[in-house]
Amino acid sequence: MSSEDLSQHNKYIEGIKIVTSNELRLSIVKLLNEKGPLNIGSLSSNLNRSRQLIKHHVSILEKNEIIAQKNYGSLKVYELTEFGKRMLAKIQDKGLEKENEKKTRLRKLYRIGITLIISLIPLILAIVRFILDKTHTFWILGGIIASLTIYYVLNKVRKERQLAI
Repeated sequence: MSSEDLSQHNKYIEGIKIVTSNELRLSIVKLLNEKGPLNIGSLSSNLNRSRQLIKHHVSILEKNEIIAQKNYGSLKVYELTEFGKRMLAKIQDKGLEKENEKKTRLRKLYRIGITLIISLIPLILAIVRFILDKTHTFWILGGIIASLTIYYVLNKVRKERQLAI
């Protein structure tokens, strides 16, 4: 393998890592592949994300020559480069997308598990206090209320973070 081939291979590897490491970047690349050139507003509305977030990820993809900006008067649109198209084909061929989806599912399950564990701590403490101290049953009721409140808040924070990503 010549040094030029090695350089091109490394560029593909780096591009694949950049695209598959973030679901939104992968979605942007797929959308541009499906619909052709789009501006930031169209990407934002199609992906239901903020314009600033889309701009951030578009700049990363553009810096790595996966997408390119074209100007039509005052309108700026983005489209996949030839490198981006070949790289997307390699991603889809190798099934890296499925692996990324599996990792995402595992991350979601982990976050839900952590949320449940953290939210159950007050209930467990209330039950232990009830058993050891023979205190009033309102301790358990308080533990249930505290656990539900913590679960609700953590779940809401988790969902808001998913929307921001």
